[in-house]
Amino acid sequence: MDFVRKTLARVRVSWQALDAGQRLVMGGLVAAVALAVLIAAFFMGRTQYTILVSGLEPTEAAPIVDRLRDLDVSHQLVRGGTTILVPESK
Repeated sequence: MDFVRKTLARVRVSWQALDAGQRLVMGGLVAAVALAVLIAAFFMGRTQYTILVSGLEPTEAAPIVDRLRDLDVSHQLVRGGTTILVPESK
């Protein structure tokens, strides 16, 4: 705990030594890094989908979609129901 207190004290002293322009730049850098981390977390958490089958008639896709639901596999229908996407991990 003492390490944290000393580190925060050093940061506070360093911050107070900066002029207004330098503080603005540092604040901008901190905001940019935080935004980059949030964006990275958002994209890393998204499921990537890949084509299971394409070129289907919508009536041909229905039984496949039913089976995917039975297997509890998430899926997406795209291109007017002619292409079925499933997670890359499946």
